[in-house]
Formats: sequence, C-alpha cells, structure tokens
Amino acid sequence: MSDSNPSGSPEVEAAQVESDSVVAERSWAVHWVAMISLGFGVLTSAFALVSIAFYFMIKQMWYDNEYNFSQSDALSYALLNVVIWLVFSTLLITAGLGILQRKRWSRRVAILVSLLTTFLGLSVGVNNLRLFIQHDMNSLKEFIIPLVLISYSIFLLTVLFRKKYKAEFS
Repeated sequence: MSDSNPSGSPEVEAAQVESDSVVAERSWAVHWVAMISLGFGVLTSAFALVSIAFYFMIKQMWYDNEYNFSQSDALSYALLNVVIWLVFSTLLITAGLGILQRKRWSRRVAILVSLLTTFLGLSVGVNNLRLFIQHDMNSLKEFIIPLVLISYSIFLLTVLFRKKYKAEFS
C-alpha cells in the first residue's frame, strides 16, 4: 500500500515498482564485446583442434621412432598446448554467450579472460621483440597477433568497466 493513499490499489503499487526498476537499454558496445569474444572463441577452438592433430602426429612419430630429440618433452608440450587452447576457447565462448544474455557472471568471466589475454599478448610480444632484436625474426608482422590480443583486452575492459554498460548485466 502506498503511504500517500492507504486505500490505494495493488495495481498502482506494481506499476510504481516496475517504473522504479528500469532495465538498462542494450548497447551496441556490449553486443560487440560478445560477438568478438565468440569469434575469438571459435578461432581458438580451431587452433585447439589443430593442436590435437599435432599431438597425435607427434605421438605417431614417437612410435615410429622418427623423432630424434626428447619425445616426452615434445608430447608434454603438445598436450599442454591442447589443454591451454581448449580451456581458453571454452572460457571465450562461455563469456561470449553469457554476455549476449547479459548475465552478471559472464562479465566476470570476460574480465578474467581479458586479463589472461593481456598477459598472453604481452608475453608473446616481449618474446617476439627479443627475437627481433637478436635478428632471429625478419619482419614486424609477428607483432600483429600480440597487438590484436592487447587491443581486444583494452576494448573489453573499457566497455565492461563503464557504469552505463555495467548496468546492463542482471
């Protein structure tokens, strides 16, 4: 019941409650964050599949004794590569689908993925810079992937930490 009219009807109070809890309008920026996350998730899933094929190829070479250096190191590296890319692609796809539905947990997952992507982009970029300085790498095109990863992270963090976009997540 309303304080101003003790005999007011419940419909008026329900309308008052609905007008007080206005849902934020869906924005294009949050939609783009979701689409880019899904796109990166699909790309990393494809890379994970290639890594799985690489793992089985190394394993077959090991059984055929065609591998001359430490087989266990190569298998461990390939298996670690598969696990990392599968986890990363799962997180990206989960975050993208959740952001499309504006779920609160997906915002947290996307921020976590963004921080991991920033770390990955910086580590690959620093390694490529080291190789470039040592003249083991001849072109600057190797810096494109780290720049894309870091740009994605900056865009995602910029959008998801703004108050007007944060209000869209229930």
